Amino acid sequence: MDSPISSSRRNSGGFTLMELVVVMTIISIVAVLSLTAFGRATESSSLAGVRSTLTAMLELARTHALSSGRTVEIRFYKLPAEKPGYCALQILDYQTSRPLTPLTRMTGNITLLADEAFSSLLSDANPNGGTAPLTNPAITASYKCFRVRPNGSTDLPREGTPVNRDRWCITAAPASAVATPQRPAPNFVTFIIDPLNARTTTFQP
Repeated sequence: MDSPISSSRRNSGGFTLMELVVVMTIISIVAVLSLTAFGRATESSSLAGVRSTLTAMLELARTHALSSGRTVEIRFYKLPAEKPGYCALQILDYQTSRPLTPLTRMTGNITLLADEAFSSLLSDANPNGGTAPLTNPAITASYKCFRVRPNGSTDLPREGTPVNRDRWCITAAPASAVATPQRPAPNFVTFIIDPLNARTTTFQP
């Protein structure tokens, strides 16, 4: 007959099948939660980068127009092969169409929405836009734009200003986000361009 001690040793020698199933389930849950948290952190980092880049470029366009005495154009391009919405921008001299900056892409999975409710400047509400050839990628891309004049004002329609000085806006959000009528994404940033002086303010929940 086996002693209680030897029986105890056999029982403690390994996991039962049920215990292994429980352990693997816990590991799977932790892995999923970790990946989700990592994805959100990466998404937030990309959105912060887009906020800094876009704010800096809009301010650069304004200050260049003021200091050079020339009208500049800010273009927002669609690159459908890369991601939906508008995902690149560039500043050009309006009179010569000479690029003043390289084509700058939105980082990560961030895009600029084209929905009028969240990005009026990139919607049909803004009459300024067209198509233009690009070299990288070598395509003809559609774009929306606005211009900053040497006195700092823009060519955006001003109906209702100053009451509607927050009318012209651009919203950056993850390309995979599902918008609702009240909110473009759980995490987003909106850039509001004042048509009178081209100054930009941002809103981020």
